[in-house]
Amino acid sequence: MDEINNDDPVPSLSAPSNLVRAANRLRQNPRPQDSIDLDFNLSEDVLPVDFFRKGITSGNDCYLLFASQIQLNQLATAKTWYLDGTFKIVRQPFTQLITAHAFLKHDGNTKQLAFCSDKIR
Repeated sequence: MDEINNDDPVPSLSAPSNLVRAANRLRQNPRPQDSIDLDFNLSEDVLPVDFFRKGITSGNDCYLLFASQIQLNQLATAKTWYLDGTFKIVRQPFTQLITAHAFLKHDGNTKQLAFCSDKIR
């Protein structure tokens, strides 16, 4: 009898990359086309209610601010803000995603909250 290794993938299940591709294919119809330049209209109907806060343009630069009201309230009460920037997960025409983080205490425990992030790792 062959020995079973629990670390091996189960052959009857789809590969995770295939599941990701299938999910993205199903979600692409309601999702607007990715813009290739800064001349675009932001489709707010695919965003959570009141999540898009402001769009700012300065010369050839464009900045979009996303946050829920709860996130803004928590950030306003935080003693210290931490900013983080990444270049790897954004697509053209944008070049950087900046997130604001804050540590809050709740029930005696310190918690980190990420605001305005596109992906959670």
